[in-house]
Amino acid sequence: MEVIKKRLIWADVLRIIAIYLVIVVHTSSLSKSPYNLAVAWPFILSFAFAKTCVPLFVMLSGALLLGKTEAYGAFFKKRIKKVLVPWIVWTFIYMFWNYNFNHYVASTVSQWKYFFELTFLSQLWFLPLIFSLYLITPLLRAMISKFKTADSKYFLLLWFIWVSVLPFLHPSPALPQPSAAGLLSLAVYYSGYFFLGFTLTKLKFSKKRIMFPFTITVIGIAISLIEIFLIKNITTYPSIVFDYFAPGIVITSIGLFLLISHLFTKTISIKSNKLNSIIILLSSASLGIYIVHSLFMQIFDAPLQKYFLVNFATVPILEIYLHALIIFVLSFGLVYLLKRIPLVRQIVP
Repeated sequence: MEVIKKRLIWADVLRIIAIYLVIVVHTSSLSKSPYNLAVAWPFILSFAFAKTCVPLFVMLSGALLLGKTEAYGAFFKKRIKKVLVPWIVWTFIYMFWNYNFNHYVASTVSQWKYFFELTFLSQLWFLPLIFSLYLITPLLRAMISKFKTADSKYFLLLWFIWVSVLPFLHPSPALPQPSAAGLLSLAVYYSGYFFLGFTLTKLKFSKKRIMFPFTITVIGIAISLIEIFLIKNITTYPSIVFDYFAPGIVITSIGLFLLISHLFTKTISIKSNKLNSIIILLSSASLGIYIVHSLFMQIFDAPLQKYFLVNFATVPILEIYLHALIIFVLSFGLVYLLKRIPLVRQIVP
């Protein structure tokens, strides 16, 4: 008897939205006049929304992984195949690309070592981040299995205060902004988002109360706007207000996560209707899209910007999202083709 695999459609939709927003962030600047708030406000609202991309990805991973029970061997075998192998292989691909097309020059052993480390840890920085979270996932599972509801609330409250609120209000060596932290510290910081995603899936409310997460999202964006006015040095606000751990971004991420997970509540089979099949196809390619989209950004960035500046100058905010959509489609096309080539498909998650 054939076993029909099931998928959570909300998780697929969330994954697609998150990877598209990653491209939105990477292919656009905040504004042509980021410090003129009267001109920049549409871009500010857009960026406050788009910067939820990485938190949404991490929250989704936590939601799907932390509630499971797996042996160490089985868990890490999947993650090594899915993340570590593509991460290593694409590091060398990007080293080749940067050496030949971006004219990075390395001649000594120390320069090549730096070149490798820079590419391995920075070019695809989400891969070392998510793999670091995978390394501590078994420990987090053991921890939360002992948690009561009050323990979860207390943990998340401490995380929000220490990692989000205090570094925003008073950044210092004792309370640094997460963007200034190293990989190990970032994994600890993002473990809060990881745990938050798992916790939010436990919240139950009817679709009649869908205005609840929508309101949270609006409040989060409003907080980002308020944060701008709280920062005395206006020239530094983009890097602070739109940090992935800024209070407004955290609240907006919570709202969007709840909104999407409660709008798309159905569990569907792999063999479903055409629309669901497309959603599954796009979702399954999301990590591959993340890996390859940088190539298309570099190849087509200038021509696309020139085209949009000419044709959509009257609606500049539209330029951002259409530009990102084209990069998204091109990246998906490449991933789709690579996944159909024997052996090559092993390096495309």
